Amino acid sequence: MNSSQPADAALQALTYYLNRPDEDLELSRAALVIASAHYPSLSIDAYNTQLARMGRTIRPILRAAHTPEQQVAMINGYLYDEKGFAGNTQDYFDPLNSFLNEVLDRKLGNPITLSLLYYDMAQRNFLPIFPVGMPYHVVLKYETPEQEFYIDPFNGGAILSEQDCFVRMSEIAGEPIPYDPAYLQITPKRIFLYRMLNNLKRYYLETRKHSQAEKVLKQLLIIIPESYPNLRDLGNLCLEEKRYSEALDWFQRYLDSEPNAKDAPLIIETMNDIHRSRVARN
Repeated sequence: MNSSQPADAALQALTYYLNRPDEDLELSRAALVIASAHYPSLSIDAYNTQLARMGRTIRPILRAAHTPEQQVAMINGYLYDEKGFAGNTQDYFDPLNSFLNEVLDRKLGNPITLSLLYYDMAQRNFLPIFPVGMPYHVVLKYETPEQEFYIDPFNGGAILSEQDCFVRMSEIAGEPIPYDPAYLQITPKRIFLYRMLNNLKRYYLETRKHSQAEKVLKQLLIIIPESYPNLRDLGNLCLEEKRYSEALDWFQRYLDSEPNAKDAPLIIETMNDIHRSRVARN
């Protein structure tokens, strides 16, 4: 699939790709389909071929491993030492950190995309490694009936215990995070993708990059159609751009979906203001 296509076609491609059970999704391909809406000339097949080549390269190395810890050490050696991937600690919130094609090109990423890359290498080599979207941070879980531990791809693939995970969360939060086993559950793939895009949503809305934000909001709704606040956010975005008819449509969809939302009275008043201003102009 070569994605030299307009954004609308890329959104359709994402809808098509996600029309399958969660377990049948390939996170790396889904991430590249997402990126294709923002990079019209992106070739999904080219990047997928690159990932497949990386997975094959590491396969004979992994055969020499005798323990899960050795497997992790060998993946770490390949990704971080040989290939030079690293967490972007200098510009953590750079939106490029959230696009898998940019991560592969620049060798820099955030906890989500580096976990995605590491997970992809593990999946291509049939290792029982899975994403865990903790509060404040994303790690991977190595899980077999005999043992389990956690891997931090943003920090060089460091192996973490359950306690280490809560220490890391608390460090990032700046306050103690109470123990809750739910925080260490394997994250469904759609939730993982949603979280990756939610970082971009915040960045683009805060920096008022409306064109990019609109694409991301529409992608979020494709991934999780019940994420109704994104309907409201699209309404607010269109309102800021004085696209009043579109704003009304998005606000109405939000109210139809969430009639009892706490901000429903405010949205209704905003819609009334739009109607009044349009009448006044006529």
